[in-house]
Amino acid sequence: MIDGRYTDAERQCIAKAARCRDEETLNAIIGDLEKFVRLNSSPALINAKQDRKLWNDVSKKTESLASALARIEWWDPSPFDHIRKHGEIERAAFVTKLNELAEYSRVMSSFSNRLVPSVRVSKNRWLFRGVFCVWTDRLGFKLRFSRDADTKRVKGPLWDFFEAAATPVLGTNLPSRETFADAVEAEKQRRAKRQLTNSNRTGTYATEENI
Repeated sequence: MIDGRYTDAERQCIAKAARCRDEETLNAIIGDLEKFVRLNSSPALINAKQDRKLWNDVSKKTESLASALARIEWWDPSPFDHIRKHGEIERAAFVTKLNELAEYSRVMSSFSNRLVPSVRVSKNRWLFRGVFCVWTDRLGFKLRFSRDADTKRVKGPLWDFFEAAATPVLGTNLPSRETFADAVEAEKQRRAKRQLTNSNRTGTYATEENI
């Protein structure tokens, strides 16, 4: 891989593992993978924990401000009645905006949390996810692996595709087959949980996809 781009030889290895003979489809596969490669090394991943804390702080403070603003006793002297009415309109608008910001902050905190590497998948979770998404969504294959009957060694077309796509990126730091198997199971659980969660969400910022 050179400057975040797969070489011709690497593209051919990916094409073989993906069982792809169509150049247009291969270009789409490579484009998808390279996007996830860039995301995997994005500064957003490095700052994810700090961002999560900051968004949590924003959410709590805006909620507190909205609550305090709503509790303020506005004066009601008759000579200034027009001022009071104007102030009430502004206050209602501010409270609404603060509540919207609090809700948005909670979603951004959740999104930042998704960027924080898990112990099982480590910092390359987005590279794993990219390969899995291309495998299932672009190519239409199932998210699964098999094991050798005698050695129990992880194998299968998905492993071959992952190896072809990830080796140019990670080199000798390519995760073990068992780490790969853990990542597959973790991705299955993530997808099931996400489907259930999204089906129960409502509101303007109901899902991370709105970000």
